[in-house]
Amino acid sequence: MFLVKKYFIFYTALFFSLPIFVQPVHVLMPVYNSEQYLPQSIDSVLMQESDDVVLIVYDDGSTDHSRTVLESYAKRYPSKITYFGMGENRGIAHAREALLRASFTRDETAFILWLDSDDCFTSKTFVTRFVDQMEKTGADVCLFTFDVVLENPSDKANLAGLLDEKHGHEEVLDALFKSESQVVSPSNMNELMNVSTLGWTKGYRQIHWPHPEDCCYEDFVYMAALFNADAITALPSTYKPIQHLRRAQSTTGRRTAKTFQDVLTQLEKCVHEILVKKRIEQKRTLIAFLQRKIAQYEALLQQLVSSTEHPDITEDTLTEYRFKAAEIISRASQEHE
Repeated sequence: MFLVKKYFIFYTALFFSLPIFVQPVHVLMPVYNSEQYLPQSIDSVLMQESDDVVLIVYDDGSTDHSRTVLESYAKRYPSKITYFGMGENRGIAHAREALLRASFTRDETAFILWLDSDDCFTSKTFVTRFVDQMEKTGADVCLFTFDVVLENPSDKANLAGLLDEKHGHEEVLDALFKSESQVVSPSNMNELMNVSTLGWTKGYRQIHWPHPEDCCYEDFVYMAALFNADAITALPSTYKPIQHLRRAQSTTGRRTAKTFQDVLTQLEKCVHEILVKKRIEQKRTLIAFLQRKIAQYEALLQQLVSSTEHPDITEDTLTEYRFKAAEIISRASQEHE
């Protein structure tokens, strides 16, 4: 009897001393001229209670002191932070593609979270809660929401479109989180395209990623990644793990005629990525999504046409936008019928 007890104690101690496999998590951060925001953003990743978090940063040719900040952090936390980049600015779509490749090369089993370099995690338990939800439900994608902070508190006009989208996004989250299983297949989720297009409002297993065109608004194309998941889950809207900084700009600022070309280019690629896989059951939802995004940017474009700050944006710009937008919706309506 003593011998049995002895071996029981030995093997019990051995079992609990074995390392427990914990799913690694990669936080992917594109950086361009963000030196004043980077410390808070990086610190919010380092404070996570999970030990298996690695921050992977791509510096997209910053011309300020962002790289100096990154080098300092990487020296102090070599096991937690890795960064790379180019001397020239290639744009956000290129940066995100480079980060996805780096993540897959480092560990193709890792979960993926996005974090912009001027945003931050609000809770030190966020990564743990995200992983727990993914493991509990077996999902490939987890949806969550965010708080918004204005860099310029008087710039509330800059929030209208974002807050509308956020409201619809949170309705989807709550319906999913309150369901019995807290998980659903994309093909059974009619409101799938109502979620926010912002990439950092979702966490992923390594899934098949679509490839956006090499221009801005790449998040529109990444919406197609949702259809490559077998199952989607969510955290409740009362939990806001991301603090999003809305940078100071007027509703007429930082826009050019190319802005609206990029919007339509990426929306067109999104349609292709979804319909090429014959996701016919989601066609109505896809068209509603296209109409919503096209109307959102058309309203902004109409404001800019009457603004003297943007001489390159004219009535012709608006006419061309409407014409191409109508073509995209028509193609989406007819394809694979």
